[in-house]
Amino acid sequence: MSAFFGGLSFVHPDYPAAFTLDVHAPSFIYLDGDGRRFADETGWEVHDRVRALTAYLPRRLNRPRLPGWIVFDEAARQAGPLHGIVGSPNGYAWSPDNSAEVAAGWIKRGESPAELAAAIGLDPPALEATLVAYAQAVSLGRDEEFGRAAHTIASLVPPLYAIAMWPGVATASGGPRRDARARVLGRDGQPIPGLFAAGAAGSVWGHLTEHGGGLTDAIVFGRLAGAEAAAPDR
Repeated sequence: MSAFFGGLSFVHPDYPAAFTLDVHAPSFIYLDGDGRRFADETGWEVHDRVRALTAYLPRRLNRPRLPGWIVFDEAARQAGPLHGIVGSPNGYAWSPDNSAEVAAGWIKRGESPAELAAAIGLDPPALEATLVAYAQAVSLGRDEEFGRAAHTIASLVPPLYAIAMWPGVATASGGPRRDARARVLGRDGQPIPGLFAAGAAGSVWGHLTEHGGGLTDAIVFGRLAGAEAAAPDR
């Protein structure tokens, strides 16, 4: 159980599972609980965006403080529902333009950076400084702080919006230890008779079970497990 992967998520007390968060336009940034950017917002695979919260060194010395915030503008609000790519078991239909979530107070709105800072409990000068630095990156066409790709850098035009984000676990990378013949091993390192494993649980890929790794592991070790289970000497 050395690692896990997952997405950036919105947590609501009325729902048992977190809502994964995805922005469908480039006009957004990630902030930590102190109002600072901490990563390249767009350089993460969709199933493992939570890794942005753990990759702050050596590019920034501070550890991101939670909860974080996704700050975005009107173009990003209208571009599509913040929740929807990965889905969740909550049975909630997120509005296509996020308007219902704004009305419900899940997404905060501010006509100015100071108003948004007040709405989400950030220090106004800290948020303003972050937005000024990001605007400078937009004007230069390059993100010298985190190396965000130039084609993903877009201006944030008020009014601005923000939604709280927490690390959401999709799955852990743990599972039963197995050998090269797909046999599950006991604590003594010896195969447990008749017990086999394949796929993401205990995968040879560790935390990289996304990117298709879990599927290839399931195909390869599933075939090995089947051959072992059907062997005449079993």
